[in-house]
Amino acid sequence: QQLNEAKEHLKRDWANTQKLDATVDDESQTSCQELSKCIAARRQYLLWGVSQIYPIEERAPKDKSDKTDRQTIARMQFSSTDTGTDDEAATALGYVAHVVTLLAKVWGIQLRYKLYPICSRSYVQEDFIDAPSLIHPLFYQRGNDKNKYNKSVILLNRDIQQLLKTRGRDDGISLKKSPSMLTSLKCLMTDSQGKDLESQQSRK
Repeated sequence: QQLNEAKEHLKRDWANTQKLDATVDDESQTSCQELSKCIAARRQYLLWGVSQIYPIEERAPKDKSDKTDRQTIARMQFSSTDTGTDDEAATALGYVAHVVTLLAKVWGIQLRYKLYPICSRSYVQEDFIDAPSLIHPLFYQRGNDKNKYNKSVILLNRDIQQLLKTRGRDDGISLKKSPSMLTSLKCLMTDSQGKDLESQQSRK
């Protein structure tokens, strides 16, 4: 009889434990959802802040014959001409590198190519498994090897494409023609529906 009573007590305790676990799970799920919403709102605020510091805008053409890239970032233009705007182009690339670094930190994404944003003297690092890393300058000085400069721009653009793909925004821009770097970056800076793991999990 004592054994039967002990079994009944054990059944009741187990049933109560299951009810408690279910209650805790519900509360934990609700708490996690609220936390996810707070994090998403905070990230949106950070994105807005970055877009205010580094606005991407369209520059008015000088005249009808002006065919240069009219996009600017914080009023700095990429296009380098013979009028001595190499430093402006380098500064614009440095701004882009800084924005990409900030966005990667906001979303917790490790970039394939490490960036060193130092305004007009920024760099991109290319790592190899069986060879020393290479540092490519994101600025061009006349007389230097332009191939290294071109390679650095390509690597920076690959980092941007990595962010677009990770955030699920690679379908948010036209893929029929190659989008400009600033077009892709602006798409990221206005990101409000990125398909990262956290947003996927919160919908489950």
